[in-house]
Amino acid sequence: MFDSEQYEEPEPFEQDGPDLFGADFAEPSPDEPAPDGTVAEPPGVDAAMVALEATRRPAPDAADVRRPDTPLALYRRYRPDAFADVIGQEHVTEPLQRALANNRVNHAYLFSGPRGCGKTTSARILARALNCAKGPAPVPCGECQSCRDLARGGPGSIDVIEIDAASHGGVDDARDLRERAFFAPVASRYKIYIVDEAHMVTTAGFNALLKVVEEPPPHVKFIFATTEPDKVIGTIRSRTHHYPFRLVPPKTLTG
Repeated sequence: MFDSEQYEEPEPFEQDGPDLFGADFAEPSPDEPAPDGTVAEPPGVDAAMVALEATRRPAPDAADVRRPDTPLALYRRYRPDAFADVIGQEHVTEPLQRALANNRVNHAYLFSGPRGCGKTTSARILARALNCAKGPAPVPCGECQSCRDLARGGPGSIDVIEIDAASHGGVDDARDLRERAFFAPVASRYKIYIVDEAHMVTTAGFNALLKVVEEPPPHVKFIFATTEPDKVIGTIRSRTHHYPFRLVPPKTLTG
């Protein structure tokens, strides 16, 4: 049996110089005081405290976070915000302004003409005029939330939906539009659909839209824009107010 009286407890080992791995004697543990009476902190405490302090700092204000300026294409930088700024299309802009002033706006429009003549721009101005808080007005106030949202460089409006028919002109897209059209606008007077490249809508897609274009809810307006009006089926053309745009001579633009 084990004899406790014969057992001698070994003397504590004290390291003198570096160990086998070349390290000096160990630093005092966090629970043991150092020779000067202080308690050593475990490694990494300083870094952890810095990280913790960083999480307590308030997040930067949204106004202080700015994206770097990015150059805009000329057509976007100088895009008109009002009908008065649209040059060379007075045969379109003046009747539209009279209709707005007399509150005789049609439920659906067809803007046709060559590329770059102002069809989509005029459609956006019409949408801005229709949803202006002080309107519908021939000249948008430029101060209400809707006008600011739809201004050049603005974020856009959730109630003005632009659709590129070149990629969303199928029958399923048309049915989806038809169903969503019956929901009321979120924040504006009207829900306005601007269908660009309207000639790319398929025949089945146009047929799916026919009923809602003919008898839309009171809060819905349609603006179709196309370079090829002859490809828009006749049943849709007959239910819209057609405005043909034309190319503007360079002298008119520079003058």
